[in-house]
Amino acid sequence: GRGIRLTPVGAQLAQYAKAQRDTFAQARAFRDAVRGLEAGTLRIGASTTPASYLLPYLIAAFQPRAPRVAIQTMSGNTADVVAALPSLDIAMIEGPPGEALPPGTAVHAWREDEIVAIVPAAHPLAAPEHASGVTLAALA
Repeated sequence: GRGIRLTPVGAQLAQYAKAQRDTFAQARAFRDAVRGLEAGTLRIGASTTPASYLLPYLIAAFQPRAPRVAIQTMSGNTADVVAALPSLDIAMIEGPPGEALPPGTAVHAWREDEIVAIVPAAHPLAAPEHASGVTLAALA
């Protein structure tokens, strides 16, 4: 009946402990989901660029490791993929996902793709002064 109250430092420590507990629960859920990938269905959504240039290679690498997993894919623009998140296991998009994410959704930056300018050797952008990169002004 006297009541116990945390000190300010104790309250801050309790926040860290809660975050650790939540992270552990997410890790355990991920472990359980991966175990479930021995058989079943994996539903993947991807916006146009990842669907065209990345997903085929990822699926080709994954299939031999989990031959009993059926893979379903859907592709569209980023807004379509984000809208479909509740029915997907994972999604890959380019650019920011926007604000309409379902509760409990985590976003992780995964890859950075380099975009290069390819020009004939006689083109002004092939000059030595552009060897370290090309600015937007140089492309104009």
